[in-house]
Amino acid sequence: MKGKRLHQLINNLSRSEKLQLHYRCMQSSDYRFSVLKEFLDRETVSLDDFIGTFEELMPYFKKYPDSEKASRRFADFACKEIENLLIRNYLEENNPERDFILANIFNLRTTQPLFDYYHDKAAESAKSSDLLWMSMELISQQIKWHTKGQMKADMIQLRNLLKQKYEYADLNYFQQLVQHYSTFSALYIDDSHKDDFFNGLLPEEAQIQELIQKSPTPDIAVQFMLALARFNFRNKIKLFEYIVQAGKLINEIPVSNIMKLRVLRSLNYLRILAGIHYGDDIKSLIIFSNEVVAINQQYNYKDSVSFFLNLMLLLLDNKRTEAFSKRKKFDSFYFDERNSVYPEFIDALDAFLKNDTDKALILLNELSYSHSDYVALWSKLMVLKIQSDLGSHRLVKNLIGRANSYLEQHKGKFFTYDVSSKIVSYYKMFLTNKPAQKPSGLFVFFDKLLP
Repeated sequence: MKGKRLHQLINNLSRSEKLQLHYRCMQSSDYRFSVLKEFLDRETVSLDDFIGTFEELMPYFKKYPDSEKASRRFADFACKEIENLLIRNYLEENNPERDFILANIFNLRTTQPLFDYYHDKAAESAKSSDLLWMSMELISQQIKWHTKGQMKADMIQLRNLLKQKYEYADLNYFQQLVQHYSTFSALYIDDSHKDDFFNGLLPEEAQIQELIQKSPTPDIAVQFMLALARFNFRNKIKLFEYIVQAGKLINEIPVSNIMKLRVLRSLNYLRILAGIHYGDDIKSLIIFSNEVVAINQQYNYKDSVSFFLNLMLLLLDNKRTEAFSKRKKFDSFYFDERNSVYPEFIDALDAFLKNDTDKALILLNELSYSHSDYVALWSKLMVLKIQSDLGSHRLVKNLIGRANSYLEQHKGKFFTYDVSSKIVSYYKMFLTNKPAQKPSGLFVFFDKLLP
């Protein structure tokens, strides 16, 4: 679609970036900048309005034999101008990448004095910023320079460089491996299909324990330990044992290490999931959740699920004012049309907790078919609770059947599916007046869903 990428780029610009681009448009005599200025001045939000603006501005391109082709060329030109602006601003704020690019330029031009200068600056920045990929590439470039010479000094330097590269390669191996197991273990909790993919790749516990022992840095050891905890999510004793061990390992990471907060965020997020699943005290979970959101903001990390869980916990602990204050401040940062089910569920939960049955049912009936498995399941359980309280026994019977079917289709999932199954089973016994022990020790949210 013509102009779609340009629309996305313009809407992604900050206010200062728009002012920079606006100034460039005013300084140029190129007619294309005057067209771009029109788009900036109109500040069209929706794609339909943006395309409409394109049609209005078509007279600018009528002087060309193929005006349609000219308008597409303009869109490409405008995109490149915005991209160049973003790249310039990014490089001004990120010295390691800037110096790295300059080192590459002078490496290709075989200008050694300038290469050495920018290489040293980039290497120093890469080391202080833990940019391993950059450090490895810079060493590789130096090795190429010294292999061209046959002087004794070159030989000595090559020895040192090869030793450094080996150390970096070893560290890179562990970083790539821990990233694999971190992602794989998270998928293991969430993926409903426990098929040959998992069976063939699932590591032995002793294998990860050995990696923990061999980890070159404490932060990598923590990440391996968290992966081990996730792989044992259904084993409550081991899960919490490994969470405690991960917490102890974090204390070994220097405060100055930027990875300390990042692995703490991962630990606290797992604490939240484990706490919700196994029924921990909500007060402690809110502390962990608030820390996660604070780290999100510090690193500009748009993790919509962690913010969604934070709002959910606050509402369940009767902190409605704090929850909606955070929503007003951060909703636009975390949520968009792709994950709108999360704020919608928060609205539904708010209505549910206030006993606003009509509003809750309107939202929950739609959310029951959400693309988010957890939102869909929890919405089904909330509808089940509401209809049970309303005495709609025939409908409740149908809802139990639907919930059971949903649980069966997603039986491979771990997080909250066991407790949800217990709740649905209890409703089935409750509806038929058969004696059954009411589930206990549940997280406060699930406790509220019992009849």
